[in-house]
Amino acid sequence: SGFDAPWLLFGARFGLDDTGRLLLLASAVVWLAAALHAVGDGMARGARAGFLLAMAGIFGAVLAQDAASVFACYALMSFSAYLLVVERAAAAARRAGRVYVALVVLGEVLVLSGLLFAAAGSATAVSPSMLAGLLLWIGFGIKAGLVPLHFSLPLADGAASTGGAIALAGAMVNAGLLGWLRFLPIGDPAVAGLGLVVIGFGLAGAFWGVLAGVNQTDARVLLGYSSVSQMGLLAVGVGAGLAVPQAWPALLPAVLLFAVHHALAKAGLFATLGVV
Repeated sequence: SGFDAPWLLFGARFGLDDTGRLLLLASAVVWLAAALHAVGDGMARGARAGFLLAMAGIFGAVLAQDAASVFACYALMSFSAYLLVVERAAAAARRAGRVYVALVVLGEVLVLSGLLFAAAGSATAVSPSMLAGLLLWIGFGIKAGLVPLHFSLPLADGAASTGGAIALAGAMVNAGLLGWLRFLPIGDPAVAGLGLVVIGFGLAGAFWGVLAGVNQTDARVLLGYSSVSQMGLLAVGVGAGLAVPQAWPALLPAVLLFAVHHALAKAGLFATLGVV
């Protein structure tokens, strides 16, 4: 089901598939919890604007069914969330904001490059699908806490207010997974090697998130590293789908269930910290 908007961008289409339904439901529940905390804590005016724009961006990215619309909504969400990171205006928040926005720009460039390569092919020695897949994996992986480009995630979670942290860690981190599921060439035998690389980096993230997290004294930063670890496990599932396409029909439900569980659990943990 869906509807077309031929007047928007290059001709946009919005709708819901099974993946979108689950991620939209999880995002809506998390965003409601974040909104309740934002109202209760008195979120600053600028942060409120960023909160609403980021909400529109992530909902739009889940609903979008064409590459241009996904990219536009993903960019709206990513850049708007900067206002959530710097809401407190402390030195640590400003530093976290600088790191966050630098990685957002890098991620957007890589995603756009990957989409262009996927659409037009490549003149390099590397196969077009392999190169596009690599760029898209890294670009969306920055939002998903991909090691070694993960460091904005714990910084942002530690700097944001409770409402902002719930939105960042519970909903927006899954936008990276959404990008992987929408655009990685799962099922293409030419990218089986990329699947092994994804699995390797996913395992590195799963273990590094734990090792770095247990040494933290700030509970918010610790939860940020927990997200790095959990998203690493999700990356292992996606990488397995790239490496062994015939296993993907069984892997996809497990990946989505894990993603929804992580979103709700992480939102609940940040909400608990806010109460404490």
